[in-house]
Amino acid sequence: MDALTARRHRTFGCNILSEAGITLKLENKVTLTSQVLLQRFLFQESLYTVDAFAAAMGCLIVATKASDTLIPIRDIVKCMHGIMTKRKGSPEPTIQVGSQQFTEWKATATSMELLVLQKLGFCVYELMKFPHEHVSPLTAELEVEAITDLALQLAGKSVCTDLVVRFPPRVLAAAVTYWAALKSGQWLPDERWSTLKHAVPPVQQMRDMVDALDSYCREDHPRWVVPLCSTKLW
Repeated sequence: MDALTARRHRTFGCNILSEAGITLKLENKVTLTSQVLLQRFLFQESLYTVDAFAAAMGCLIVATKASDTLIPIRDIVKCMHGIMTKRKGSPEPTIQVGSQQFTEWKATATSMELLVLQKLGFCVYELMKFPHEHVSPLTAELEVEAITDLALQLAGKSVCTDLVVRFPPRVLAAAVTYWAALKSGQWLPDERWSTLKHAVPPVQQMRDMVDALDSYCREDHPRWVVPLCSTKLW
């Protein structure tokens, strides 16, 4: 599988989770956790074996439980079904709790939940670390607090890319802060970054990461991506 196709499916799954988080009115940390889990899971599991949409549903269940957010599985299933029908432009009616269709969707969701936990080694709490928590201290040290909100917005986008798997949160926070400074016209000389107490990567590495993030933001994100594996549910 080429890198572009794999990235498209992972991004699709993360965008689905963003929409589900809004629909279910989840705390931001729950949505972020589900997206990080999905990225890591799909780096270990073939998209020819599992579908990104089903994987997203399983990751969302795991994230709600890990965050002590009590969301019944039926609500998650109904939410995901609603997202699917809206994105596909399908006239399919709302899924009915207790129906054969609901039973099949719930079985898929719970089986994916277990598979996610098995693949990630049940170490979910170790993965609940995001670049967001490092942004404010970094902008404060750089004395550019005005870009904090923008940097936090960009941090949210970064979780939808493979950078969240390739780099630790602190490094990713530095990259989004660097990008926010560029976007807002807050030019900071390269030497300024090397004098920080807050450990940051080399400037060239941050530039490369910004290029990857900018590429993600410029890409067309389809409303629906056809699974590469066989499924009878959608």
